[in-house]
Amino acid sequence: RGPRGIGFLYVRTASLSRLNEPYQMDGYGAAWSGPNTYEPRPGAQRFENWEFNVAAVIAFGVAVEYALQVGIDRIWVRIQHLAGLLRQKLRAIDGVTVCDKGSVQCGIISFSVAPVPAADLQAFLHAQKVNITHSGAHSTMLDMHARGLKEVCR
Repeated sequence: RGPRGIGFLYVRTASLSRLNEPYQMDGYGAAWSGPNTYEPRPGAQRFENWEFNVAAVIAFGVAVEYALQVGIDRIWVRIQHLAGLLRQKLRAIDGVTVCDKGSVQCGIISFSVAPVPAADLQAFLHAQKVNITHSGAHSTMLDMHARGLKEVCR
């Protein structure tokens, strides 16, 4: 995961006509064709904005070069090992529930500690120099509502 607004997008030219217009377009992604009309630019340029975070684009490029140098497969194996180890250790603690689902899991671990509020756990661990965050139901409303979760730590 990178900074918001930075990433890759590949769309086959033949598929562009089937896509909805981007949520946000400016004068770079679309051209005015009249006082109340516009035409999206051809090709992928319609998904770009005139203003963007240059530092984030440069940093993203450096991160991609580094990942390619290390090797995507090697990184995946390391993420799976470390995340699996942490899930195993968390499950061994009384009161901790690991909330992750799926047969293939990423490196982000979601968990809760009953009856400790997530914000309190975050503050406690921060004081121990352990970095976590917490997400309320508003962050992933459909999933958390379906699973009866009010908040999780990550």
